[in-house]
Amino acid sequence: MEKLDFQSFKQSLSETQIIQIVEDLGGSHNERLDTSKYLVFSSFLYHVGDAELHKFKLYYYIESCQFMDYKMGESFDIFELVQRAKELYDEVDINPVQAYKWICGDLGISSKIQLESNTYNYLLDIGKYTNKYIEKETTYYDESILNMFPKLYHKSWIDDNISIDTMKKFNIRYYLGENEIVIPCYDIEHRLVGIRVRNVDPRRDWKYMPLMLLDGTQYKFPTANFLYGLDKNANNIRKSKKVILCESEKSVLQADGYVKEGQNIVVGLFGSAFTKEKLNQLLALGVDEIIIGYDFDYKEIGDNQMWHKFEEKVLKTADLIRPYCHVSAMVDYEQHKLKSSPTDMGKQKFFRLFTDREDDF
Repeated sequence: MEKLDFQSFKQSLSETQIIQIVEDLGGSHNERLDTSKYLVFSSFLYHVGDAELHKFKLYYYIESCQFMDYKMGESFDIFELVQRAKELYDEVDINPVQAYKWICGDLGISSKIQLESNTYNYLLDIGKYTNKYIEKETTYYDESILNMFPKLYHKSWIDDNISIDTMKKFNIRYYLGENEIVIPCYDIEHRLVGIRVRNVDPRRDWKYMPLMLLDGTQYKFPTANFLYGLDKNANNIRKSKKVILCESEKSVLQADGYVKEGQNIVVGLFGSAFTKEKLNQLLALGVDEIIIGYDFDYKEIGDNQMWHKFEEKVLKTADLIRPYCHVSAMVDYEQHKLKSSPTDMGKQKFFRLFTDREDDF
């Protein structure tokens, strides 16, 4: 039986087949937005019930055979697309080979793969195409790269409770040519592992994504392995034995201005995915309580469908944490702007949510 070349298989899929796969997984195709370089789909991998679920922010780039979801700020291939969809909608975890076999079944084509472990290790073939099933070596960057970006601080962040002193502390920069806030990302030993940007142009669809220079150079990294702000806040977490998990880098920066020096215990997940790698880093600091501070994907408790999806998101993380230490969650029972984070509503509200955190999760 022929062994599978994952890259060749991806390249063999036609645009029509890609459209069929995405639509069969639950996405919608917007032919009107297509160009010769990409196909455009709804951002269907985002939270079910989100008001922006059906906005067309999932792009498939034909030449590279890669998807880019500008809603999530993440890039992945067709195999990971299937894996993510199955996990989100069917609540099952599948590996890349199973994703390949699902694609073959969906398209009605023959599956050509040898699964016996003594003849073929599929992980060796797909190591550079997925972060989820293989631990990749981290690339460390020279900090001099940041010198091309001036130390300018965007008014939108200052107005959003992020002080200039905090931005200096976290080495925030600005990309004038692309109108992007530059966010250096470090590991716990303060080594530069990647660079993210926050778009401030309202005409663009995406918010966060890896820095990409005009020559195509990207500074992306496996976000599943790192926590934003851990290099700055590890000692604070170690002393308090508590940590607050928030989704975005912005939450870490906002919290830094709310607390006294040496008391910030917030870290950012680069999204809402909490992994065993991240958990292990926190357990190594001796935490005895992990506080979930995810974005509120509902306007008020009465928004049943949105509330239930938020609850599911929190419970999924809580289930991973519970065997190792105490877990609690910040929950806002008042009306608020959709997708507000616990830090978005100011210092007083942040402290109230922290004090009144729920232990039932």
